Amino acid sequence: MQLNRLIILFFLLILKPAFSQFNEHNLGISANVVYTTSAEIFLNPNSSDPVVRNQSYTLEDIFSPSIDIRYRLSEYFILGLNIEYINKSAEAPNLTAFIGSQLVVFDVEDGFRVIPVELTAHYFFQFYYINLLSILLKVLLQKPYLP
Repeated sequence: MQLNRLIILFFLLILKPAFSQFNEHNLGISANVVYTTSAEIFLNPNSSDPVVRNQSYTLEDIFSPSIDIRYRLSEYFILGLNIEYINKSAEAPNLTAFIGSQLVVFDVEDGFRVIPVELTAHYFFQFYYINLLSILLKVLLQKPYLP
């Protein structure tokens, strides 16, 4: 069911013309997918024992969709909002307990779900390369002043 929704969303995004560089509009919308090869979850990050503190297990192949919305306030100033959804979990033997006199290891599902939201501001500085180049050429091509 989830795959069907993703396929429908994919085709809707392809069929709708999107202009990320504004093209005479003040609003730019883009959808992205970020791929992370691996992430580590540390089971006891606050432990005083370095061996226990550094125990971790790896989550691999994390796909996270994101959307970026930018609104042009003026010719040189743009506000942006980026929202990403990161979700990954896996089952691993991460819990060790004593039951009576035996040491038992349990499989536990650990993971994370994060939705980072970024607000950005973009300002384009005006650089007049042609004017700077023409001024430099004039200075270089002038005859030196000889008293």
